[in-house]
Amino acid sequence: MAEFKLPNAQEWLDMVKAEIGLETDAEAAAYLKIPKQVISNWRSNRMQIGVGDAMTVGLAIGVNPLFVILSGKYHTARPEKREKWRVMASPVEPKTPRKPGGKRLNR
Repeated sequence: MAEFKLPNAQEWLDMVKAEIGLETDAEAAAYLKIPKQVISNWRSNRMQIGVGDAMTVGLAIGVNPLFVILSGKYHTARPEKREKWRVMASPVEPKTPRKPGGKRLNR
């Protein structure tokens, strides 16, 4: 089975900033309507992305929210349980489908 990366909260945040064109974590917090303290906790690795925030992040950048949720669960799991989360995430298509004409279905 090919290995694939399940991004952590910091990496999801960096993807949001790159995709949307934001420069600071404060701008990302405002865009996502997430408290700056949550963003700070992601950066300091005190907390991983939760289900509600994972949905917000996924929808913001056109990534299947289920993939973001499973990624967060992977990173909060004990090391001996992580492989189960990776297996659950493997069949999930990371990108969200688009309507004809290129618009995301979730927008």
